[in-house]
Amino acid sequence: MCDSLIMCIYLWRCQICIHTCGNRVELLKMFVHQKNELNTLAAINEGG
Repeated sequence: MCDSLIMCIYLWRCQICIHTCGNRVELLKMFVHQKNELNTLAAINEGG
C-alpha cells in the first residue's frame, strides 16, 4: 500500500487513486494538486 494513495482516498474519495500506486505516483500528485486548487477557488467563491 502507498500512504499517499490512502491520503488521496481519504481526502478526495477518489477510487482511481488505488490504481496509481507505482509508476503513476507523479500523475497522482498532479491530480491532487489540481483538485486542491479547484477546491480553494470554490471555497473563495462560496465565501464571497
